[in-house]
Amino acid sequence: MEFVYRECGERDAAEHVRNGEADIAFISAPADDDGLRVFKLKSYPVRALVSVKDPLAVKKQIPLKELKERNFIVFSPQWNIYHSFMKDCRASGISPRVAYQVSDALHMHFLCRENEGVGICPAFYCNFLPREGVKALPVCGLSDWYISIVVGKSRKITPLLHSYIETFRSLSSEI
Repeated sequence: MEFVYRECGERDAAEHVRNGEADIAFISAPADDDGLRVFKLKSYPVRALVSVKDPLAVKKQIPLKELKERNFIVFSPQWNIYHSFMKDCRASGISPRVAYQVSDALHMHFLCRENEGVGICPAFYCNFLPREGVKALPVCGLSDWYISIVVGKSRKITPLLHSYIETFRSLSSEI
């Protein structure tokens, strides 16, 4: 057996699996699963990161439609959460105003703390961000973010691959 590890953006990783350059990939929820079989490992709700100075900070949760006039701070399109967020917005009839695209949660946290917009961030990341100056609030109307293993739709699930997937499911449940 040969094992080759390669890091790349989620969109590229999914494409490598689709075109047969890779057997499997670890990615978050793909916005487009055409040609992929998705095995969910762990899911997390998506949160709105808001400055404590923002009037939204006093709320317990926020309906997505209530954010339609706000500026958003989102992850860049190389990450699936961007595409999932855009899809959820379209389904709700919202054309989001993206003020910033970021590549990491800490940068998003800083911009939200400075009240530059509402960040859209998985709760997984919120658990590791500083708490000062921001609140992470549930958003009604956004799909959960999840970590998954993807394989090509036509790929046979061998006993070894099945065992591999189940091992990671078990490990992720302990996190």
